Amino acid sequence: MQVEGRSHDLKRCAGPPGRYDCTMLQALRAEDALAIAEVSRRRSRDEQAMAQYLGIGRGARAKGAPLEGTLLRRPDDVDLAAFESEERRRLEAAIAQLSPDARRELIALIWLVQRPLLSFEAALRRTRRIPPAAQSGYLMGIRLERYIAEGLRKLGCGGAWNEDDDR
Repeated sequence: MQVEGRSHDLKRCAGPPGRYDCTMLQALRAEDALAIAEVSRRRSRDEQAMAQYLGIGRGARAKGAPLEGTLLRRPDDVDLAAFESEERRRLEAAIAQLSPDARRELIALIWLVQRPLLSFEAALRRTRRIPPAAQSGYLMGIRLERYIAEGLRKLGCGGAWNEDDDR
């Protein structure tokens, strides 16, 4: 993934025309967003498998009380460092490679899907509330694979994603 210092042409994205088009993305390349979605999908799969293996999370039959303020249960002997997977490190690196403007556009793209009444322009303006130093952490807390492909489709860049991969 090369983001910094490289111009890109998103006009070649395929998708149905609408009130948006993929030229609205100025710093984020559709290819980079899709690559991040794929790494996020793999990270989620690994973390779900680890939670199931450790018997933690929603619906787990764990000893001990639920964590304060949550429905989650976690046995005291679970090593949470086990969740520091290679896929998690890859996702962190892919997000960190993006410029602050590209991270803002990625967040706006996600909000476009999460908040249907919010326009892309308004979402992009709202992303200014998240300081650049906090953008990566914010993005790491979201299951990005759920939103990126749909956001790109809404912007008219939908032809680049395989429907089967969006599960």
